[in-house]
Amino acid sequence: MTNFKVCTLVSLMFISSGFGAFLTSYFSPNTAEAQLNMDFLRVKGVEVVDNLGKTRLSLGLVQEEPMISFLDAYGKPSLTLGVMEGSPSLFMFENQRPILGVGVELGGDTGYFVFDKYNNPIAALGVDSNGGPIMVVKDNNGKAMASIGLYQGKPYIYVQDSNEKVIWSTPGS
Repeated sequence: MTNFKVCTLVSLMFISSGFGAFLTSYFSPNTAEAQLNMDFLRVKGVEVVDNLGKTRLSLGLVQEEPMISFLDAYGKPSLTLGVMEGSPSLFMFENQRPILGVGVELGGDTGYFVFDKYNNPIAALGVDSNGGPIMVVKDNNGKAMASIGLYQGKPYIYVQDSNEKVIWSTPGS
């Protein structure tokens, strides 16, 4: 190839690349400007995967409630953080079953909840809807069997039957 042909090809190459760059910059928004104008990223869910492609973190809606789930190497939940039945909650899992929860019950009680092997909350430690500390032990059906706490600054202990009727309490409670 002669020098004239090489120079012509190189010149055409520079001209076409310059023209292409001009067209791109003229018809495309500036990248920095496009980033500044982006207000929202809307998705239904996000999953983070490990090097093997297994989901390790999931962010999305579960029964229309927002939830973040951390999964172990086998894809089983280890920890969830989200909203359940309209209340904030955090659950720790072992072998796909909840063992400890932190949240707000429908009655307004806030606290820590321990679960049995059937996923029933059997013990709770927290603050009741009146602002007093409370510890409750429940049966396998979730009914309170014993409670200890403070009500208006006075200690109390209740023992209840399977119908949650108080069958024994400390004097004055």
